[in-house]
Formats: sequence, structure tokens, C-alpha cells
Amino acid sequence: MIENNSSSPSDVISLNVAIVLFFAGWGLSLLLSPLFTASFIPDSYYKTCFTMIILELVFLLPLVVYVWKKRPGLSLKAVLGLSPLDKGIWLGLLFFTGGLLILFDALDRLLIHWVDIPQEYLSLMESLKWSRLDQAFLMIFAVSCVAPFAEETFFRGMLLNSLEHAFHKPFVAVILAAFIFAFVHAMPWYFLQIVLLGIVFGLLSSGLRSVWPAIFCHGAYNFFSMILLNLEKEPTWYSIKDQVRNGWIIIAGFLLWRGIVRLQPWFSLPKPASQKSSES
Repeated sequence: MIENNSSSPSDVISLNVAIVLFFAGWGLSLLLSPLFTASFIPDSYYKTCFTMIILELVFLLPLVVYVWKKRPGLSLKAVLGLSPLDKGIWLGLLFFTGGLLILFDALDRLLIHWVDIPQEYLSLMESLKWSRLDQAFLMIFAVSCVAPFAEETFFRGMLLNSLEHAFHKPFVAVILAAFIFAFVHAMPWYFLQIVLLGIVFGLLSSGLRSVWPAIFCHGAYNFFSMILLNLEKEPTWYSIKDQVRNGWIIIAGFLLWRGIVRLQPWFSLPKPASQKSSES
């Protein structure tokens, strides 16, 4: 197993600053959101897509400005956790992601019977359905490319690194980042699923020393969700009575296991500070 050489302290933003940047990005997104939903802007599918894209990028804006203006010596790429990946990782990541998508889809369908989903949210999801190919491309770009990049570079890049160096306990940092991630989404009916996904994305980012695996998994998850949303009728070979067929769950478990096995040579969580000092 390869030892995890976590980000050097010089490439990490302090936790206090990270918290300020979090509230600045979140607050800026909340302030600008009414502008895009105002009645004087004609409603259209393109308005919805571009609003999603702009608000996701706005969330990153304070962090980018801070690094460029206040900490010019920092590498923005390093702060965001955008380290290159070994080519050997990708096959294992494909297996892992395939299993993850199916298992979480099955979990969503199971838990949905135990929570009340607001009608407003259901109506919002209906509005995300496309009717033309250009709409499909734009929506997929927004939810599968822009959103995963912006959210993962912030939460599993900058914030997770700051939490790891502040608490010196990688798994605690992963869990805290996951709960903050779920809190920002403001969907209590999906809170558990978002936390679990956040933990998975955090472990991938921390253990593989790059945020790219989390971006890939997050993008694939959103893409899969949008495809299912836009199907007029789900294929019976995949689901029955609104539940994923058992055969696919077994296949998903196998894919997840194969992915974990193939990723293991590259996976290693950063060692806590106390363990490092005892080994030195």
C-alpha cells in the first residue's frame, strides 16, 4: 500500500479562513438566487440550467478570489485538491462507481417510503425534465460537470484538507465535511443519503490524494439520476414495483467489491499526527 503524502501545510487554508470562505460562498449564492428567479426574467429551461451553473460557480468565487488576491503564493490547483491520478486507478474507479450508483439508487427507493417529500420539490424535479436534445446536453453539463466540480473541489478539496490539518483525524474530517455538505443541500428528506455519499466521496478524495475520483463519482451519480428522471417508463429488466431488482443489487455488490480491490494499492488515508510522531 502506498503511503499517503497528504497536502503540505503550505497548500492548506486554515480552518478559520475556510469557514469564512464557506459562509461567503454560500451567502453569495443565497443573495444572488432571488435575482435569477425574479419574475422579470422570463422562465425557460435555459434559465434554469444557467442559474444552476452560475450559482455553483459563485459558491467557489470567494475561495478563488482569496487565493489569487490574499495568498498568491498558494497553488489554486493544490488548494482545490486537483492532483493528477495514476492511470491505473481509473478501471477500479469505474467498477466502484458502477456498483455505487445502483446500490444508492436501491437505497433511495427504499428510504423514500419512510419520508414525506414536499410537493414543491417534486414539482422542481419535474421542471428538470428535458424535451429536446439541446436541453439534455445543457442540463447534463450543469448537473454532471459543473456542480460536481464546484462542490467537490470546495468540500472534498479545500474544506476537507483544512479539517484534516485542524483535527489530525482524517475520518473525523471526512464525516464533518459530509455533514456540512448535506446541510448546504437543505433537503432533510435526503439528508441520510447525502451524508453517506459525502462520506464515500471524502474517503475517495482523502485516500487517493485527489478530488478527481469524487468529481467523477458525483458526476456519474447525478447523470444516472437525471437519466432515470427523464425516462418515460423505467425498464422492467432494471426495476419492478419501483424497486431495483435483486439481480442488479448483487451485480452492484460485485462491482463495488472489485472496485475496492483494484483501488486498494493506491488507497491510504493520511496518518494522524499522533501516529506520525510515534513512528518518527
